[in-house]
Amino acid sequence: MRNTRSTHLSIRLMPSLAARLDEFAAKHGIGRSDAVRKVIIEAVLDPEERASVAERAEILRLATEKMRTIGSVAAMRLLLEELRRDGSEPKRPRSTIDQLAARRHRGGRAGS
Repeated sequence: MRNTRSTHLSIRLMPSLAARLDEFAAKHGIGRSDAVRKVIIEAVLDPEERASVAERAEILRLATEKMRTIGSVAAMRLLLEELRRDGSEPKRPRSTIDQLAARRHRGGRAGS
């Protein structure tokens, strides 16, 4: 089961079920999305398949380790993006370096 793309899933829950989901998430120290993902993985995957699915916390822990030990820029980018995505880091304007890097990535010139 090797899928490199993720699919966005949206569900509607009754308030009582949403509250139970929140309790489950708090008990496991995870957010709602990770709680839903955990329940689905447990429900639909065989034990061997479950063992091969990396959890978000494990991926972030490994990225943090790479960032600290070898100064991995890719790991730093991943961690910063996750912080921005989950709201742990306040939104702020991108630096000039970030803007130039994005422009270069899109194929534009720095002076344009």
